[in-house]
Amino acid sequence: MSEKKRTSGPRSNLTYHPLGIRERVYQLLLDGYTTKQINADPIVAESIEKTGKRLHPNTLTSVKRKSPEYFAYCASHSGMTPIIRKLFEYINRLSPDEQLDCLTIIMTKFFGEKGTE
Repeated sequence: MSEKKRTSGPRSNLTYHPLGIRERVYQLLLDGYTTKQINADPIVAESIEKTGKRLHPNTLTSVKRKSPEYFAYCASHSGMTPIIRKLFEYINRLSPDEQLDCLTIIMTKFFGEKGTE
């Protein structure tokens, strides 16, 4: 069996920031902050200054659509049912390609055909 080619792109700018900063961004996203507001947040802005990695709208959209770390954060901070929390814990242990495959199956199962809104 040949090794599956990795389809995900280069590292997201968010991954260059420490976990505490990423979690801050996740909470701001959950609270409905815009990209501009997130970049202006004093804690996030300090990390941007240190890393030189500003957060862009497409970065944050990608995080909300396919980041297992973000899903796990949401699960642990939103009162999700234990079975959903376990599912996200399982997904978080998979390789990036397996995570994407698994999330695609879940999204297709619950929200219809792939690529439809």
